[in-house]
Amino acid sequence: MHVEVARLQDIVEPLLDAGMNVVVDHFGRPDPDIGVRDVGFRRLLELADTQRVWVKISAAYRNRRQLRPDDHDAHEAFHFLKAAFGVHRLMWGSDWPHTQFEADEDFTHALELLRAPLPVEEERRVVLADTPARLTGSTLRDSHGALQRQHWLNGLPSRAAAIRSQCGHEHTFDSSAWITDNSQIRKMEGWSQSW
Repeated sequence: MHVEVARLQDIVEPLLDAGMNVVVDHFGRPDPDIGVRDVGFRRLLELADTQRVWVKISAAYRNRRQLRPDDHDAHEAFHFLKAAFGVHRLMWGSDWPHTQFEADEDFTHALELLRAPLPVEEERRVVLADTPARLTGSTLRDSHGALQRQHWLNGLPSRAAAIRSQCGHEHTFDSSAWITDNSQIRKMEGWSQSW
């Protein structure tokens, strides 16, 4: 869900009441002028108690003040989100193709944002691979190549079955191959630029 955090509660609560899981995009999009002091951001943190809301830590640049182009605000927001939701309900997104920020942003910077608040590699793996796979009911491979089924759609098994029947196959992620170094990032950027 891509909506400013000030409007989030009015939209999320009916979805939760209907039994749906919700993914909130871009740190919840707090007001850049007040950041984590935004009342809507505090309400987002309270939604963690539902156990049915996830947050994408993506596009930090969409939440910062133009006059201060550092990642302080994103790191501060991430600290609160991690404390409220835990790493198992946070996921990363590249926000490619970085619309309106194409000249300023790339995969390298987007991934670097994870290194400071998630210094432990296992936590990065959870945010980059495990959580999205669990949420979508996909299959992961562990570092030894063994399949690990993780259907975790909380009340939506029929939707997962419908997706699988439409696609004709299971979606499989190799979680041992998640992005770990800049050479993989450069390869992705080269692909995305030629796409």
